[in-house]
Amino acid sequence: MRHAIFHFLDGDGARGFVGRLIAGALIVLVLISVVVSLAQTDAALVAGHGAAFTAIETLTAVVFTLEYALRIWIAPQSKKLLQRSAMQARRDYLTSPRGIIDLVAIAPFWLGLVVPMGQDMLLQLQVLRILKLMRYSSAIETLGSVLRNEIRPLIAAGVIMLTLLVLFSTLMYLAERHAQPDKFGSSIDALWWGIVTLATVGYGDVVPITGIGKVLGGVTVILGLGMFALPAAILASGFAEEIRKRNFVVTWNLVAKVPLFSDLPAIRIAEIAAMLKPRSAERGEAIVRKGERADCMYFIVSGDADVIVTPTPVRLHSGDFFGEIALMVDTRRTADVIAVTFNQLLMLPVTDFRNLLAAYPGLKQQLQDVVQARLAENKK
Repeated sequence: MRHAIFHFLDGDGARGFVGRLIAGALIVLVLISVVVSLAQTDAALVAGHGAAFTAIETLTAVVFTLEYALRIWIAPQSKKLLQRSAMQARRDYLTSPRGIIDLVAIAPFWLGLVVPMGQDMLLQLQVLRILKLMRYSSAIETLGSVLRNEIRPLIAAGVIMLTLLVLFSTLMYLAERHAQPDKFGSSIDALWWGIVTLATVGYGDVVPITGIGKVLGGVTVILGLGMFALPAAILASGFAEEIRKRNFVVTWNLVAKVPLFSDLPAIRIAEIAAMLKPRSAERGEAIVRKGERADCMYFIVSGDADVIVTPTPVRLHSGDFFGEIALMVDTRRTADVIAVTFNQLLMLPVTDFRNLLAAYPGLKQQLQDVVQARLAENKK
């Protein structure tokens, strides 16, 4: 039972339909809870819908408490904690960032029943529930990886920005202190101008009026455009690289699951993975149509598809492939292929297909055997 609940609640991307439904419901509940918390700051809304707000808050607190209890119970099932005892795994979850966020999501409600809490404090704690969405977003994990990987160049950019901030704020203080003692009375006061100018925000509440001050201000704005673009460029390139790595790993794993490639060494699978392009097909979608020109072959990673041939369609499953006949005998598609369920596919373009067969004669022989068998079956 614990394994089944873990699969549905926290199945590391393999939850299935029920798990996705539960995750979707929890996401919606988090969003509703945050909206209600924000709405409770409006006295008019509270006066008109106070009872509904209270009911929603009670429901979300009960659901999140049940979720929290279940996550404590299923913690030993986590792959990351399998080497630990059940007690250690649960302790690790309780002290992890996710465990702390889950606790903070329910603590205000139950504490409020025992200890009177101010509305401001209660609102701050309830709005923290939005952090629970991090559990369902791979982008947050990607951002964390990028920050870890790019920490050195980011620190270097930060040091340069801090140096420019202090330097130009001090110079502006020296240039403007007599003309505007109320705004540039000290280097500390000038720091506000330096921050908003380097950040190119320019609120306009503090501006230089002397000639040298205006020159310094112009130089600061130009430097700010370049310096604040630097960390953005670092993060953008880091994001692109991290996504490329993750996509490659995912594709590699998908290729390794295809029986046709399962006996190949890892380096060969990596080469093939670089050639393949992912595609998905919804239920009922025509993946290929009879008579159209063949430009690739397909590998089914997950899902089922029907090859429409007479008298009975042929059902293909995860690990099967199709579209190779038209490429091998250089003809048009010989049948329609319809997705029976949602399909994850990998496409091998015709140019890469021919290069692959030329590089791996054994693979070519396997495909020729499959093509001959399928052609013979079609004749029957």
